[in-house]
Amino acid sequence: MKHFFLLLSFFSLCLVQAQAQSFNYKSPDRPWAAEIGAGASFVLADNSFPFDDQLTFRPTFGGSLGLTRNIRNNLGLKGTVGYQKVLGEALVSREERLAMGLNDQAYQFYGYTIFADIAPEIKYLNRTFINSRSHINMYTSLGVGAMMVLTDNQIQTGSGNQKRKNNFLTPILPLRTGVSYRFLPLYEASLEAGLLFTFSNNIDGRTNNNSIDDHILTFKFKLRKLFSFDY
Repeated sequence: MKHFFLLLSFFSLCLVQAQAQSFNYKSPDRPWAAEIGAGASFVLADNSFPFDDQLTFRPTFGGSLGLTRNIRNNLGLKGTVGYQKVLGEALVSREERLAMGLNDQAYQFYGYTIFADIAPEIKYLNRTFINSRSHINMYTSLGVGAMMVLTDNQIQTGSGNQKRKNNFLTPILPLRTGVSYRFLPLYEASLEAGLLFTFSNNIDGRTNNNSIDDHILTFKFKLRKLFSFDY
């Protein structure tokens, strides 16, 4: 986590320095873009779901780094790596927790996930040159990737609570959409919503409450810089 905030500080320093720089705005679009993002995430699972008074649904921190290669004016290929804290709890009586424990089901989970994915990204209002592209843009991406789940589960037993490690790897389908604003010729800020579809119903250590796989909902603020390796 410390390294993530160091990266954020470095990126902020670059933004300040960019105010005094002079760019050749008539040059072709920079084909690469690096980004950093942070925000809130929610787990949609058996022990964490909205509109249910017996389940917690709390925001947790998430961060990501991304690198995009533009293929066409409105199409790019983006790779993303990130971190998401996850937690949740079934707010039920001890008797109900004990019944869950007898079926080897957790009533509480906490930990984090690490993910990596690659996705084509479509922009709807892009143009050819740096200085002529739209100030406001919208984008969407859908890709494939993998997520490493590293959590601890709490299971109620007759003698007390039992902690169980729950570490595994699952494929994901990341869907993201957002709105970006160009505030400098090579810099953009964006607000993004995402849903990481997983192929596991065991992120929270509980599988008997419903048959739907567990997923992660994200909301991030991102900063992006366009660049080229040639100039």
